[in-house]
Amino acid sequence: MRLATYNVENLFTRARVLNLDTWTEGRGMLEAYAEINALLEDRVYSEETKARILVLLKKLGLEKKSDSKFAELRE
Repeated sequence: MRLATYNVENLFTRARVLNLDTWTEGRGMLEAYAEINALLEDRVYSEETKARILVLLKKLGLEKKSDSKFAELRE
């Protein structure tokens, strides 16, 4: 007898960018997401960091709202 389990939460939290047809299509978005996560962990933001965060928010579609096709900003 085989017994298997599956974490249903993964169905709802999977990155939407992974649903694209090819890795190339989503790679830039995943890299932007990883970079902004790293920058947001800094305790103090330099002017350069602030500017880069704004660029990345725009790339992710989050400059004017808290959710986009590929990302969600939780405040």
